[in-house]
Amino acid sequence: MAASPCCNNGPSAGSNSCSSTSPARRDGSSVMSSLGLPLSHGVRAERRPEPRESLAWLKRRARQLEARLQRKPLSRHQAFANEVQAFAAALERASPAVFDAILAQTRRELRQRGLAHAASIRAVALVSHAIFRQTGLRAYDTQIIAARIMLDEGLAEMQTGEGKSLAIQLAACAAALAGIPVHVLTANDYLAQRDADAARPIAARLGLRVGVIATAMDNAERRENYLADLTFSTAHEVVFDYLRDTTRAQRHPEPLRQLADAMTQTGIAELPVLRGLHFALIDEADSILLDEALTPFILSRQGKPLLETAHLALALEIARQLIPGEDFELWPAQRRVELTDAGQARVEEASRERSGLWRVERFRNHLIEQALAALRLFERDRDYLVKSGEIHIIDAVTGRLAEGRKWSQGIHQLLELKESLTPSEELEQLARISYQQFFPRYLRLAGTSATLHEDRRELLDAYRLPTSRVPLRLPCQRRDLGRRLFPDREQKWTAALDRAREMRDKGRSVLIAVE
Repeated sequence: MAASPCCNNGPSAGSNSCSSTSPARRDGSSVMSSLGLPLSHGVRAERRPEPRESLAWLKRRARQLEARLQRKPLSRHQAFANEVQAFAAALERASPAVFDAILAQTRRELRQRGLAHAASIRAVALVSHAIFRQTGLRAYDTQIIAARIMLDEGLAEMQTGEGKSLAIQLAACAAALAGIPVHVLTANDYLAQRDADAARPIAARLGLRVGVIATAMDNAERRENYLADLTFSTAHEVVFDYLRDTTRAQRHPEPLRQLADAMTQTGIAELPVLRGLHFALIDEADSILLDEALTPFILSRQGKPLLETAHLALALEIARQLIPGEDFELWPAQRRVELTDAGQARVEEASRERSGLWRVERFRNHLIEQALAALRLFERDRDYLVKSGEIHIIDAVTGRLAEGRKWSQGIHQLLELKESLTPSEELEQLARISYQQFFPRYLRLAGTSATLHEDRRELLDAYRLPTSRVPLRLPCQRRDLGRRLFPDREQKWTAALDRAREMRDKGRSVLIAVE
């Protein structure tokens, strides 16, 4: 079974996608325990999608509007930060035994009354003190304010360099102390491992366990790491684990049947790896929630070829003869291609001697548009690499190879023929979901990034997430030097290179963006 996320770059000639805690019942607890499995692997905790304009949806929107009107101003968040700092200062004079006693009491209160209770002040202070003891870093007021915003299920806009990672640690550990399983989601496996390693000694001092999800892990390893209080992962790993769990649940819809199956070794492999969608904290939230919002993530397995190689080869042959602007129109930014009336007539004439599916106008036009997309919209070494006789997709967001992913609806096979490779098998879709469909299923959702305010309305509408700007810790020292205008591109780039050399000679790194 192959799990492959789409890069959201299929032309509209066919939507080309890439394919790639509720406790269990008491009468089954002894069985689950004997298997080393938690009770939480019974019914999965998550928020079910609410149709727009349903009664539940309207009630939720009303609560959102009420919350916006009553939202705590930053002065209230500053007051929270002041109380946290005062308690953290007192903890510095406390012995380890006193710290542990306060920690135990705070955990009990949080689990009884939740994060809105005054115990959340002590929780964040305890985490702040643990960070200081383990790393020597002190949490600034701005980082505590950001943590409070995230604990209130909001998005905190923090400028680059203001310490988003520490703010996430504050919020994640405080929520975990309240007994809430937390998923900390980041851009790639390297960052997930790095952040997990950084959080591990802090969490250990607080009596919490840290897990991390890596691409190469099997189900048993994933299940074990999801049982941690804090689990670090990329968003797409969690999405695919969710899709795999969903397909397993469809095979075993009854929880009691699943429990009975768990008594066998085969049944253990069929158990879900996730224990629910409780609380997600997203680093660089705008990238995941907006830039990749509609990217379809598709769980698939090897299936029969969609079309014979001869059909694909003929489509490429005909497509190469068509003239851009006359026979077809291209919209590269949208990865869209469309035959004109003249182009459709040429395709009909070119395939006149063919039988079967080529007699069907809709089929032949769609296939030619797919072939045009493969020839004109997908570029080698930009969108994919040819490596070891195979097409490897380049992730449009990370720039890394997306192992195991394929484009669907014949695009991947057309690209293979374009590069003189043997076409691979088509993938059969089992399940699909987008980030915009997935993340609202978390019972709690929050995050941070440097660029959120401009998209605050979209984030509120799509994810029910209010956005708050966190003030800078120190006044901004950046100077805006204004714009320089040049009569032509040559002079513009000459000036840009001169400026880059000047900065390099001063020992400053330079990032040059090109079209």
